[in-house]
Amino acid sequence: MIQQNPKILASDENEWPSGHRVILYADSEEHSDGAEPFALLQAMIQQYGGHVYSHTGVAVIAAFERMQDASELAADFQQKRRTPESISPVRMGIHWLGDSSSAAPEYRILASRIAWLAEGGQVLLSEAAKAALCGTAEPPLALHCWPSRRLIQGAPTEDLYELLYPGRTPKEPGARFFLLAGGFTGTQESYVVRKSKEDEVLQALLSEDTTAGRVVALLGPSGAGKTRLAVRCAVDLAGLLKQNVYFVAIHSPTAALREGVASRLGERIGLNNADRDPAGVLAWAARTESILVLDHDELMVSADVRSFIESLVRPGKVRVLLTSISTASTAALPEWGQEISLQEGMEPDEAERLFVETVQRQVKGWHVPEPRQQFEEVLALTRSLPLCVELVAAQLATETLQEIAEALGGASTMGDESVLTHCLSWAWRNLQKADQETLRLCGLFAARSGLSTLTRIAENEKGAVLSSLTRLSRAGLAQIDAVTGDFALHPSILRYARTRLEERTDHALLAARFVRAYRDILPDDGNNLLPEQAEILLKEWENLLQAHHYAVRAKDFKAAMHFQQLSTVALKHGKMRDFISLVEATNSLTQIPEFALRDNADQWQATLQNTLGMAYSNLPSGDRETNLRAATVCYEAALRVYTKERYPKDWAMTQNNLGLAYRNLSSGDRDMNVRAAIDCYESALKVYTEERFQMDWAMTQNNLGLAYCNLPSGDRDANLRAAIGFFQAALGVRTEERFPMDWAMLQNNLGEALRKLSSGDRDTNLRAAIACFECALKVYTLEQLPTDWALTQNKLGNVYNEMVSNNHDANVRLAITCYESALKVYTEEEFPTEWALTQDCLGTAYSNVLSGNRLTNLRAAMACYEAALRVRTETRFPVDWATTLFNRALLEKEAGLDEQARADMERAWQVFVEYGVQMNIEQAERSLRTWTKPTTLFSRWRALPLGMGIVVVISVMSIVWVLGKLIAGALHRPL
Repeated sequence: MIQQNPKILASDENEWPSGHRVILYADSEEHSDGAEPFALLQAMIQQYGGHVYSHTGVAVIAAFERMQDASELAADFQQKRRTPESISPVRMGIHWLGDSSSAAPEYRILASRIAWLAEGGQVLLSEAAKAALCGTAEPPLALHCWPSRRLIQGAPTEDLYELLYPGRTPKEPGARFFLLAGGFTGTQESYVVRKSKEDEVLQALLSEDTTAGRVVALLGPSGAGKTRLAVRCAVDLAGLLKQNVYFVAIHSPTAALREGVASRLGERIGLNNADRDPAGVLAWAARTESILVLDHDELMVSADVRSFIESLVRPGKVRVLLTSISTASTAALPEWGQEISLQEGMEPDEAERLFVETVQRQVKGWHVPEPRQQFEEVLALTRSLPLCVELVAAQLATETLQEIAEALGGASTMGDESVLTHCLSWAWRNLQKADQETLRLCGLFAARSGLSTLTRIAENEKGAVLSSLTRLSRAGLAQIDAVTGDFALHPSILRYARTRLEERTDHALLAARFVRAYRDILPDDGNNLLPEQAEILLKEWENLLQAHHYAVRAKDFKAAMHFQQLSTVALKHGKMRDFISLVEATNSLTQIPEFALRDNADQWQATLQNTLGMAYSNLPSGDRETNLRAATVCYEAALRVYTKERYPKDWAMTQNNLGLAYRNLSSGDRDMNVRAAIDCYESALKVYTEERFQMDWAMTQNNLGLAYCNLPSGDRDANLRAAIGFFQAALGVRTEERFPMDWAMLQNNLGEALRKLSSGDRDTNLRAAIACFECALKVYTLEQLPTDWALTQNKLGNVYNEMVSNNHDANVRLAITCYESALKVYTEEEFPTEWALTQDCLGTAYSNVLSGNRLTNLRAAMACYEAALRVRTETRFPVDWATTLFNRALLEKEAGLDEQARADMERAWQVFVEYGVQMNIEQAERSLRTWTKPTTLFSRWRALPLGMGIVVVISVMSIVWVLGKLIAGALHRPL
């Protein structure tokens, strides 16, 4: 273990509680799962007498005095998180510290590695933990033994024990830990030990010298073990630090663009879809201490991406570990990072250990024969590159060292890349013909996949394909999970398999089988995906994109169109950039001459344009206005084919979509945009009648209501009354009994319209709005729909904040309670934009409190506005930033900070003018006209704090009294 920087490791760690000898490590397989399970876990840890040692947001380390308490807590928690539809994503590892009085770093690493062997819902115990739990008595819960698991490279294997709580059946722990979707990290036994390099990486990342340690790049040829070393370092860091550690693999050039890298990072760290863009990720990086491991950095060569990574680390909270084949991609590093080269291969003792362990997996008890000369000759031929060492060692099951040395003799004069190719070609020649064909077929895939898919493409017996994959695994050419049949290839081996695939003359036929296999896993209706179907699609995402690529290359338009169903998955999981690429690639097929000869060619093209419009409308990253303008172009192109006469329903659907795009446009003439949206909705209603298309009619009524709520011109209250009529009409169809979710949404919309209505009895309107929001909360519960619940709490708070009749302060305090309730869900980490909005509203509420200490209320309001401005920056959210700045300026003026208040109001006014926010412009100008710098004694006295003001008043009165005496004396003095 290297000597870690004590200031880094101890800066915010808790003390390990005395007498606590049980360490429990828990994390989630799904980082986007959020903080909810960990909030429950922390509460239950205390309930069972435990102590939360650290909590990073994605992992918890806890201490217990008794093994029984820890095991019962783990079982109880996993049962509570289990539902009929899904199991808990949280996995747990438990270790007994024995006579140790504290959880030293190596114990934390051990507990974390036990957990990483588990899957969601699984609890694994070390041998020591099992011995402590059982003692001399029977354990309180059943245990299942999984023998011979290696947790630390080079250490002996040990048995692990699975805790079988009620409803849990044993499932073999993963063959790998830190499993990466679509990636290859090696088995638990084949983690490459490069101790000096590992120490160098950790020292650099933990360094206090931020100029040198913010970015560390691992550079080396293919097969040098960069990814595996990076994963090993990530595992060590996750066990040592309270920081979050995220591993992000970049697999394709599309993902390597600035937007693509931001999207992958946002997905991995669990940001909302709307925040998975460069600005959203940079905002996260500015407030979150973490370490990012970016694999395959050689793809990210653009200046844009390099600038983005530099911006990530500049605030000083994020550190980045890159792996790269090319030195060109790290050209910008020397000024703000550190390079660590893996060009020279492993140390001799490390290479020998990897060689021996690889052989021993097939030949039990094998050791280096004496004399060692031949072995050392073979090892030298591998250049000590980990992948070459493994490939060569795997062949010792069937060949001798002498035969291997003769076969690889020419490698001594080759470069590293050529040596790897030479080893791969030699391993290929040693394969049976059937195994060569299996490896070729593996070259069709873009990433990790399953046995059943490969079996369909091979058109062979499943058992035969599994046997072939198993032999490839023994030869070091594939990684296979014997339980699930999932397989993966190292990127270098995958590239080699593709070169062999191109040798086949029926490559096009194989690609067609690949397309058919993946087309068949897509359901007929992409809008009604079951959770298990969505899980399969996400797992196979890279392969589905590959299948679409093959379909487009083969001009298989029907198959390419079928893959457009991926839009549903893309919409839900923030993969819209991928989806747009899919649609645009499919759309390119409409330009070829053969397409015009197809039946309904124009209808296909219109369908694509409509689909592309929906993708642009929902694209979370990039410039929102540009995306919406692109969407309107697509919809209008579709409407040139979808006429009301030929395709009435498609025409009405596209009119609705076009209306949504226009309604959401904020740039340009806002009034014209909203009126265009209203025209589209009214056009759609010519087809969507209440009698024939009741649900579509109700949806369009709701859309019309939202449009009239947002209409800036005309009589404001007349627009709102029209909106209320549309919402009430829709509620006649979408009832609570039949459509509770739609009913709750409409109640929210109706409540918002009533809140804004100023005509009539204002108090009556607001009470009606409260009734609507309380109806919505009957459906939107904290437990089942937390985000909808939080949104409704915010809306309810707005109403109470505006109620001036009866007990004003009681209403404002109810508003504060609602906003604080919303903040239980809207955290800065998970929902930054919603969190900032709620902080802004909370600030306004505190400023409206009249009772109590006014200065205390103003300070609380100011703190809320300051918090909101951490997210609402001028560059990302200019209008929101200006709105919060405007609110803060009003408080600054009241507090007597006239200079600051005027400066903030002028900055806000400039933004309001730039973006044409007319109502805010008028309010800001009114404030600026009435605010003048304090020049009179009276105005300066008003600007002083209360205590100082009293002192000034007394002083002035004393001076006046003295002057009066002097004047009186002068008047009575004799001439």
